[in-house]
Amino acid sequence: MKKVFIVLFFVANLVQAQDPKPVTNGWKKSLVGGLNLSQSNYSNWKESAGVNAFTLVGNINGNFENVGEKWSRYNTLKLAYGQLKQEGSEFQKAVDEIYVEYGRTLRLKGKIHPTFIATGRSQFTDSYEATNALRPKVSGLLAPAYLTENLGVVYDPIAWQSNFIGVSAKQTIVNDANLRTSFGVPVTDKLRNEVGLATLHKVNKQILKNVTLKSQLGTFYAVTAPPAGKSRSMDFRWDNGILMKVNDFMQVSFDAGFLLDKDIDADWQSR
Repeated sequence: MKKVFIVLFFVANLVQAQDPKPVTNGWKKSLVGGLNLSQSNYSNWKESAGVNAFTLVGNINGNFENVGEKWSRYNTLKLAYGQLKQEGSEFQKAVDEIYVEYGRTLRLKGKIHPTFIATGRSQFTDSYEATNALRPKVSGLLAPAYLTENLGVVYDPIAWQSNFIGVSAKQTIVNDANLRTSFGVPVTDKLRNEVGLATLHKVNKQILKNVTLKSQLGTFYAVTAPPAGKSRSMDFRWDNGILMKVNDFMQVSFDAGFLLDKDIDADWQSR
């Protein structure tokens, strides 16, 4: 058996990313990119079963933050795309994500501050149901895409944790008419608007030397009418990541995500 696993990272930091102290009247900027390549080849290997496989995944993570005396704002960018090829099967996606977030906070005395947060989420290319021989399309670029605008307050009890609650507007965009009902959008429309209450809980903590835990749990409860045949329910999305820094040019990461949106599926989804 031959295994090759290469992890290459290029890092562009205008300040040290691990510095937990806030920057006043200036920007704290970080842009991290990665390229992961994994290959497994088996030839007459009888000790254990194995399948020849090849995986290539690239990602870019950006964070730009400015903390002033009265206002603080930040921009977050996450791009990820990867392909998996196993012997006897076609290439299929291993990961595909576009995520952007913008936040602006009015800094008041104390730990509670008025805040506005906007987010956008979609993917780059079409996805197909791999377990179905017909490989029907299940999603694609702007099919769906999710936009949210949230206005409320954020509570920062400690430096590595923040908790937001407020009113929210959510737009679900599905350009492909064949997929609209799968995401709760009427087949005659490209867009579904919802209004409700939202929370967003974030943790960004160094749990060991050179090991950082990042976790984000978001909820949304719509007060507008649900799609036909559905009942009102709360949406949950929980994204988690552990980042281990090996040196200035190499890092190892583990990611896990969980989603419950009964407009799409009654069961939890995970990756």
